[in-house]
Amino acid sequence: MIQTLQSKNLILFSLGSLACLSTFILYWFKKTKPTPSLTNKEEKTKKDFQTLPLLLQNKRGLRFFEKYLIRTYCSETLSCYLKLQERKTTLNPEAKQKIQKEIIERFCTTGSDEEVNVSELMKKQICEETENLDELYNRFETELYRMLEFNSWTSFKDSPEYKACVQEKTPTMNYIECPDEFDEIGPSIFLAGGISNCTDWQSYVSKEIQKILPSLVVLNPRRSNFDLLDTNMTKQQITWEFKHLRKSTAILFWFPSESICPIALYELGTWTILAQQTNTKIFIGCDQFYTRKEDLIIQTQLANPSILPIVESLESLIAQVKDWYLGQEFDG
Repeated sequence: MIQTLQSKNLILFSLGSLACLSTFILYWFKKTKPTPSLTNKEEKTKKDFQTLPLLLQNKRGLRFFEKYLIRTYCSETLSCYLKLQERKTTLNPEAKQKIQKEIIERFCTTGSDEEVNVSELMKKQICEETENLDELYNRFETELYRMLEFNSWTSFKDSPEYKACVQEKTPTMNYIECPDEFDEIGPSIFLAGGISNCTDWQSYVSKEIQKILPSLVVLNPRRSNFDLLDTNMTKQQITWEFKHLRKSTAILFWFPSESICPIALYELGTWTILAQQTNTKIFIGCDQFYTRKEDLIIQTQLANPSILPIVESLESLIAQVKDWYLGQEFDG
């Protein structure tokens, strides 16, 4: 009986030792398990956003940075900085004056909703000075950049927006950006018009349409990163635009003042005629300082008089889209 009791004790001791060993192995595995590494695409994307200058040149990064600033109630600094960039690249004197007036009213007027938190002296000079404006606006831009760098950039890198920014991109339900493919589910609108040598008007229109018409899919050909020296990417871009113009329910054309937009004119010429066969809805707008404004209006009206009047602002263009969309009945 003593021998049997000793055998039982030995078995219990062995089982206890085995349990302890298993626990130790499990703990060791968890401690030494390698952290999942980023994919090659995520690593490349993260490099695009390692510094503030790189981020400001990247459409995708800029969009997430803006989301973060809106959430933290300080988006006016970035909005003003981007408007100053637009002024810098605008060559038409009248268009430049229009931008300067907007900067004063939106960002430098005391009590305005988007008044920026720069020195009172700087705001006073922007509102009152009439000479050496380029030098003054450059100093203004530098002051805003420093605010973004020291007040927003560091905290942005610890935010959920930054984490989402560096992860692999997947298209949202109502926004498709080249080179992502549209599955043709639901009504859609293609943002045609200027891309090269002009401001990113597509981001503004995309956000406004998604805000007021969330079920209308926006097809944006302006991609976050584009390498002009990559011939394969150029061919992919042209092919994507050709296919998705034909997939869309409506096409919105915008001609900014900075460029004649020859490719957009070519596409408009095609779709002014083709839309009559496909029942694709066409919307056209051009900046009041667009150099071929009269040609655009006359040629379009001669080719297809049924197209709505050509408007001179993005806001009027968006309003046309809203009126059309709300007056239609779409399947699903």
